Amino acid sequence: MSPETEVTVISTRNKSQAKYLAISVKGEFLEYIFHKIGGKKKIDPVIHDNKYSYKTLDLLEFYMQEFIYTDYPSQIMLQSIETQIVIQLLRNMDLDPIGNKNNLSQEKSYVRTFCNSI
Repeated sequence: MSPETEVTVISTRNKSQAKYLAISVKGEFLEYIFHKIGGKKKIDPVIHDNKYSYKTLDLLEFYMQEFIYTDYPSQIMLQSIETQIVIQLLRNMDLDPIGNKNNLSQEKSYVRTFCNSI
């Protein structure tokens, strides 16, 4: 078997329900944030099935903590977390808003080296 060989996996264990998370975002807000981070095209308004990331789950937890468990939730804090959630969802969709995904590798290398040095 070589890399990228397609494999079908059949479980012999008892089947359990799959876990999933449905998130709805207003289309206007999604487009607004997409264009704010440099997006030039229009996002297809269809449902996007993506694997969620742990960053997304962390942000959702921060949002719930602010909204539910804080006596006086801060509107600016909620808006900030909402923006972060949408940016993370866009990242999970693997959109490259300004077509520079390959150009960032050198900058990321510098930042990684700096972070490792502290």
